[in-house]
Amino acid sequence: MSASVFIPNDRPEEPDPEIGNLAFFPDISLAAFRERMKVLSDLPEGRVVWQLKRAVMATNRELHDWRLAQEAEGFLTLTDIPQEEYGDEGKLTLLYEAAVYHRAKGLLTEAGRDIDLTSEGADATDFADEAIEDHFRHVREALAEIIGRSSVTAELF
Repeated sequence: MSASVFIPNDRPEEPDPEIGNLAFFPDISLAAFRERMKVLSDLPEGRVVWQLKRAVMATNRELHDWRLAQEAEGFLTLTDIPQEEYGDEGKLTLLYEAAVYHRAKGLLTEAGRDIDLTSEGADATDFADEAIEDHFRHVREALAEIIGRSSVTAELF
């Protein structure tokens, strides 16, 4: 026999915070990051926000010279730059978010590798290493496309 239990929650749902950004780049939505990158809600918000902020800072640092060149051309925000539109979002915004989201997911995965190194733990670590590499490859590809540099990925054996 099974029984279910309902535990009421009187607390109103708080909106997920936005990660503030430089005026040129869009703010980052915690909710959109969690949804698009399949980051479960049981991962503490503080940890996720911390890694998103680190990802925003690192991505902005890598785009610093490109951003200054765009501002010198008179473009005050990323959305001011003429670009292809996909639905209601511009290509550059989608690429910027991809760079930030994949970097943050890679950082979260890297930080979460506190696993015993039994044979099962070693297998999980190998899988995590591959996932981390994939996330950082996606970051490099998105940044290369934003700045207009061709991207080549070569796997060495």
